[in-house]
Amino acid sequence: MRLVEELNINSNYTNHSARGLCFAWAQYLECTAALAQAKEMVEAGSWPSDIPPFTEWLVIEVFIGRSTWYANYVPAFGAIADKETDFPEMRDWLDSPPEQVHQADAEHLWGIQNQSSFTMEDIKKWQDDGGTLDKHYNPSPSPEQTFGPNISLATMLLLLFTMTENPELLSLHACQQHPAEGENKTVASGWIHSLSCAIMHRLKDDIKTVFHPGEYWSRQNHQVTKLSIKLDAFANLLNLTPYDHQGKFKERL
Repeated sequence: MRLVEELNINSNYTNHSARGLCFAWAQYLECTAALAQAKEMVEAGSWPSDIPPFTEWLVIEVFIGRSTWYANYVPAFGAIADKETDFPEMRDWLDSPPEQVHQADAEHLWGIQNQSSFTMEDIKKWQDDGGTLDKHYNPSPSPEQTFGPNISLATMLLLLFTMTENPELLSLHACQQHPAEGENKTVASGWIHSLSCAIMHRLKDDIKTVFHPGEYWSRQNHQVTKLSIKLDAFANLLNLTPYDHQGKFKERL
Protein backbone atom coordinates (compact mmCIF):
# COMPACT_ATOMS: atom_id res chain seq x y z
CA MET A 1 0.00 0.00 0.00
CA ARG A 2 1.42 3.35 -1.07
CA LEU A 3 0.55 5.16 2.17
CA VAL A 4 2.24 2.48 4.30
CA GLU A 5 5.44 2.84 2.27
CA GLU A 6 5.43 6.64 2.31
CA LEU A 7 5.00 6.88 6.08
CA ASN A 8 7.37 3.96 6.81
CA ILE A 9 4.64 2.16 8.73
CA ASN A 10 5.51 -1.24 10.18
CA SER A 11 3.11 -3.51 8.30
CA ASN A 12 2.88 -5.83 11.32
CA TYR A 13 0.63 -3.26 12.95
CA THR A 14 -1.79 -2.99 10.05
CA ASN A 15 -3.31 -6.35 10.96
CA HIS A 16 -6.87 -5.48 12.03
CA SER A 17 -7.51 -8.96 13.43
CA ALA A 18 -4.52 -9.13 15.80
CA ARG A 19 -5.33 -9.24 19.52
CA GLY A 20 -3.67 -8.48 22.83
CA LEU A 21 -3.23 -5.38 24.96
CA CYS A 22 0.50 -4.98 24.33
CA PHE A 23 -0.02 -5.36 20.57
CA ALA A 24 -2.75 -2.72 20.67
CA TRP A 25 -0.39 -0.42 22.60
CA ALA A 26 2.35 -0.85 19.99
CA GLN A 27 -0.26 -0.28 17.27
CA TYR A 28 -1.36 2.94 19.00
CA LEU A 29 2.23 4.23 19.14
CA GLU A 30 2.83 3.34 15.49
CA CYS A 31 -0.37 5.09 14.43
CA THR A 32 0.31 8.27 16.41
CA ALA A 33 3.85 8.40 14.96
CA ALA A 34 2.43 8.00 11.44
CA LEU A 35 -0.11 10.77 12.08
CA ALA A 36 2.63 13.11 13.28
CA GLN A 37 4.78 12.38 10.24
CA ALA A 38 1.85 12.88 7.87
CA LYS A 39 1.03 16.28 9.41
CA GLU A 40 4.66 17.36 9.06
CA MET A 41 4.59 16.41 5.38
CA VAL A 42 1.39 18.38 4.80
CA GLU A 43 2.79 21.45 6.57
CA ALA A 44 5.98 21.20 4.51
CA GLY A 45 3.99 20.85 1.27
CA SER A 46 5.53 17.46 0.52
CA TRP A 47 2.41 15.31 0.64
CA PRO A 48 2.57 12.99 -2.40
CA SER A 49 0.15 13.81 -5.20
CA ASP A 50 -0.57 10.13 -5.89
CA ILE A 51 -2.04 9.64 -2.39
CA PRO A 52 -5.52 10.97 -1.47
CA PRO A 53 -5.55 14.28 0.44
CA PHE A 54 -4.53 13.88 4.05
CA THR A 55 -7.11 13.33 6.77
CA GLU A 56 -6.61 11.66 10.13
CA TRP A 57 -9.10 8.98 9.02
CA LEU A 58 -6.90 8.12 6.07
CA VAL A 59 -4.02 7.16 8.37
CA ILE A 60 -6.01 5.72 11.28
CA GLU A 61 -7.92 3.28 9.10
CA VAL A 62 -4.65 1.73 7.96
CA PHE A 63 -4.42 0.39 11.52
CA ILE A 64 -7.94 0.14 12.92
CA GLY A 65 -11.51 1.31 12.34
CA ARG A 66 -12.05 4.96 13.23
CA SER A 67 -14.85 4.25 15.73
CA THR A 68 -12.65 1.71 17.55
CA TRP A 69 -9.77 4.18 17.61
CA TYR A 70 -11.72 6.91 19.39
CA ALA A 71 -13.88 4.63 21.53
CA ASN A 72 -11.10 2.32 22.76
CA TYR A 73 -7.54 3.19 21.77
CA VAL A 74 -7.47 6.87 22.70
CA PRO A 75 -9.20 6.45 26.10
CA ALA A 76 -7.03 3.43 26.93
CA PHE A 77 -3.63 4.74 25.86
CA GLY A 78 -3.76 8.52 25.37
CA ALA A 79 -2.85 9.52 28.93
CA ILE A 80 -0.25 6.75 29.28
CA ALA A 81 1.56 7.69 26.06
CA ASP A 82 1.85 11.34 27.10
CA LYS A 83 5.43 12.36 27.93
CA GLU A 84 4.23 13.85 31.23
CA THR A 85 2.13 10.78 32.06
CA ASP A 86 1.06 10.07 35.62
CA PHE A 87 1.48 6.37 34.84
CA PRO A 88 5.13 5.80 33.80
CA GLU A 89 5.17 2.35 35.40
CA MET A 90 2.27 1.22 33.18
CA ARG A 91 3.96 2.63 30.09
CA ASP A 92 7.10 0.63 30.90
CA TRP A 93 5.01 -2.51 31.53
CA LEU A 94 3.35 -2.16 28.13
CA ASP A 95 6.74 -1.60 26.47
CA SER A 96 8.28 -4.70 28.06
CA PRO A 97 8.40 -8.01 26.17
CA PRO A 98 6.04 -10.49 27.90
CA GLU A 99 8.89 -12.87 28.75
CA GLN A 100 10.54 -10.08 30.78
CA VAL A 101 7.50 -9.39 32.97
CA HIS A 102 7.39 -11.29 36.26
CA GLN A 103 3.93 -12.28 37.49
CA ALA A 104 4.44 -10.84 41.00
CA ASP A 105 5.36 -7.44 39.52
CA ALA A 106 2.36 -7.51 37.18
CA GLU A 107 0.04 -8.27 40.11
CA HIS A 108 1.56 -5.44 42.11
CA LEU A 109 1.25 -2.96 39.25
CA TRP A 110 -2.31 -3.86 38.26
CA GLY A 111 -3.45 -4.30 41.84
CA ILE A 112 -5.07 -7.68 41.31
CA GLN A 113 -4.10 -11.32 41.79
CA ASN A 114 -4.55 -14.40 39.62
CA GLN A 115 -5.01 -12.52 36.35
CA SER A 116 -2.45 -13.06 33.61
CA SER A 117 -4.01 -11.20 30.68
CA PHE A 118 -5.59 -7.76 30.47
CA THR A 119 -7.88 -5.87 28.09
CA MET A 120 -8.50 -2.27 27.09
CA GLU A 121 -11.47 -2.21 29.44
CA ASP A 122 -9.11 -3.30 32.23
CA ILE A 123 -6.60 -0.54 31.53
CA LYS A 124 -9.34 2.10 31.32
CA LYS A 125 -10.73 0.93 34.67
CA TRP A 126 -7.20 0.85 36.09
CA GLN A 127 -6.76 4.52 35.22
CA ASP A 128 -10.25 5.53 36.35
CA ASP A 129 -9.66 3.88 39.74
CA GLY A 130 -6.35 5.68 40.26
CA GLY A 131 -3.93 2.94 39.23
CA THR A 132 -5.51 -0.29 40.46
CA LEU A 133 -8.10 -2.86 39.41
CA ASP A 134 -8.97 -3.78 42.99
CA LYS A 135 -9.00 -1.02 45.60
CA HIS A 136 -8.83 -3.65 48.35
CA TYR A 137 -5.78 -5.40 46.89
CA ASN A 138 -3.21 -6.09 49.59
CA PRO A 139 0.18 -6.87 48.02
CA SER A 140 2.30 -9.20 50.12
CA PRO A 141 4.77 -11.03 47.85
CA SER A 142 7.62 -12.82 49.58
CA PRO A 143 11.24 -11.77 48.95
CA GLU A 144 11.63 -14.91 46.82
CA GLN A 145 8.75 -13.76 44.60
CA THR A 146 10.02 -10.20 44.44
CA PHE A 147 13.75 -10.62 43.86
CA GLY A 148 15.79 -12.91 41.63
CA PRO A 149 16.98 -16.35 42.80
CA ASN A 150 20.67 -15.39 42.44
CA ILE A 151 20.58 -12.37 44.75
CA SER A 152 23.36 -12.54 47.34
CA LEU A 153 22.99 -12.12 51.10
CA ALA A 154 25.08 -8.95 50.91
CA THR A 155 22.78 -7.43 48.29
CA MET A 156 19.68 -8.48 50.25
CA LEU A 157 21.05 -6.85 53.39
CA LEU A 158 21.90 -3.70 51.43
CA LEU A 159 18.31 -3.49 50.24
CA LEU A 160 16.96 -4.18 53.73
CA PHE A 161 19.09 -1.53 55.44
CA THR A 162 18.40 0.98 52.66
CA MET A 163 14.67 0.59 53.28
CA THR A 164 14.82 0.73 57.09
CA GLU A 165 17.14 3.77 57.08
CA ASN A 166 14.92 5.90 54.82
CA PRO A 167 11.58 6.25 56.65
CA GLU A 168 11.04 9.85 55.55
CA LEU A 169 11.44 8.97 51.88
CA LEU A 170 9.14 5.96 52.23
CA SER A 171 6.54 8.13 53.97
CA LEU A 172 6.58 10.61 51.09
CA HIS A 173 6.33 7.72 48.64
CA ALA A 174 3.35 6.29 50.54
CA CYS A 175 1.59 9.66 50.43
CA GLN A 176 1.69 9.54 46.63
CA GLN A 177 0.19 6.07 46.78
CA HIS A 178 -2.75 7.38 48.80
CA PRO A 179 -3.67 10.53 46.88
CA ALA A 180 -6.42 12.98 47.67
CA GLU A 181 -9.64 12.74 45.70
CA GLY A 182 -9.09 13.65 42.06
CA GLU A 183 -5.37 12.82 42.14
CA ASN A 184 -3.78 9.74 40.59
CA LYS A 185 -2.20 6.87 42.49
CA THR A 186 1.25 5.75 41.36
CA VAL A 187 3.04 2.53 42.26
CA ALA A 188 6.45 3.93 41.33
CA SER A 189 6.58 7.47 42.70
CA GLY A 190 9.39 9.92 42.08
CA TRP A 191 10.66 9.23 45.60
CA ILE A 192 11.03 5.50 45.10
CA HIS A 193 12.51 6.16 41.64
CA SER A 194 15.25 8.26 43.27
CA LEU A 195 15.96 5.49 45.76
CA SER A 196 16.14 2.96 42.91
CA CYS A 197 18.65 5.09 41.03
CA ALA A 198 20.87 5.32 44.12
CA ILE A 199 20.75 1.54 44.63
CA MET A 200 21.54 0.87 40.98
CA HIS A 201 24.54 3.20 41.20
CA ARG A 202 25.75 1.40 44.33
CA LEU A 203 25.28 -2.15 43.03
CA LYS A 204 26.54 -1.55 39.48
CA ASP A 205 26.60 -4.93 37.64
CA ASP A 206 25.25 -6.76 40.70
CA ILE A 207 21.89 -5.08 40.05
CA LYS A 208 21.16 -7.89 37.58
CA THR A 209 20.84 -10.36 40.49
CA VAL A 210 17.90 -8.36 41.87
CA PHE A 211 15.82 -9.36 38.84
CA HIS A 212 14.39 -12.72 37.84
CA PRO A 213 15.87 -14.51 34.77
CA GLY A 214 14.70 -12.82 31.59
CA GLU A 215 13.35 -9.83 33.54
CA TYR A 216 16.42 -7.60 33.28
CA TRP A 217 16.33 -5.17 30.37
CA SER A 218 19.24 -3.06 29.16
CA ARG A 219 17.21 0.16 28.95
CA GLN A 220 17.91 2.04 32.17
CA ASN A 221 14.49 3.68 32.50
CA HIS A 222 12.89 0.22 32.47
CA GLN A 223 15.37 -1.03 35.08
CA VAL A 224 14.54 1.91 37.35
CA THR A 225 10.79 1.38 37.05
CA LYS A 226 11.02 -2.38 37.60
CA LEU A 227 13.27 -1.92 40.63
CA SER A 228 10.91 0.77 41.99
CA ILE A 229 7.99 -1.66 41.84
CA LYS A 230 10.08 -4.28 43.65
CA LEU A 231 11.11 -1.83 46.38
CA ASP A 232 7.50 -0.77 46.84
CA ALA A 233 6.48 -4.40 47.32
CA PHE A 234 9.41 -4.92 49.72
CA ALA A 235 8.36 -1.87 51.77
CA ASN A 236 4.85 -3.29 52.10
CA LEU A 237 6.25 -6.66 53.13
CA LEU A 238 8.35 -4.96 55.84
CA ASN A 239 5.32 -2.88 56.89
CA LEU A 240 7.31 0.27 56.17
CA THR A 241 4.24 2.32 55.36
CA PRO A 242 2.25 4.73 57.51
CA TYR A 243 -1.03 3.38 56.07
CA ASP A 244 -3.00 0.29 56.97
CA HIS A 245 -4.43 -2.28 54.54
CA GLN A 246 -7.60 -0.18 54.13
CA GLY A 247 -5.55 2.83 53.07
CA LYS A 248 -6.08 4.71 56.33
CA PHE A 249 -3.25 6.64 57.95
CA LYS A 250 -1.87 4.85 61.03
CA GLU A 251 1.14 6.78 62.25
CA ARG A 252 4.40 8.26 61.07
CA LEU A 253 7.25 5.87 60.36
